[in-house]
Amino acid sequence: MQIHDKIQKLRELRGKTQLEAADALGLTQPNYSKYENGKLDFTIKQIQKLADLFDLTLEDIIGFNEHLIFNLNKNRKANGLVINNHISKNEKNLYEDYILSLKGEIEHLKSVIDKLLTKDKK
Repeated sequence: MQIHDKIQKLRELRGKTQLEAADALGLTQPNYSKYENGKLDFTIKQIQKLADLFDLTLEDIIGFNEHLIFNLNKNRKANGLVINNHISKNEKNLYEDYILSLKGEIEHLKSVIDKLLTKDKK
């Protein structure tokens, strides 16, 4: 996973828009998009500014690997699988925050559907 992919994934997990990231770097959103698409390379200073925006460390961004989150160890132990938990505390918090935001979005969508169904019954 290249750095621009890591930054895009972390930005999304943190619920930040490209515009917010662009503002943090003093760029326009279209120019920022070129960085996330790998057309331009981020500098260390830019990555540090994004780490600050995402409330992470530079090391968290550079070392981020989404595949480690769901990495299962195939060795059996007792009645189940042993799960390798090789993620930083900040990465774990990112995923927990993202899950909470998705749950909130699901609840909102359920309420919208309920209102539409109630309206159709009238």
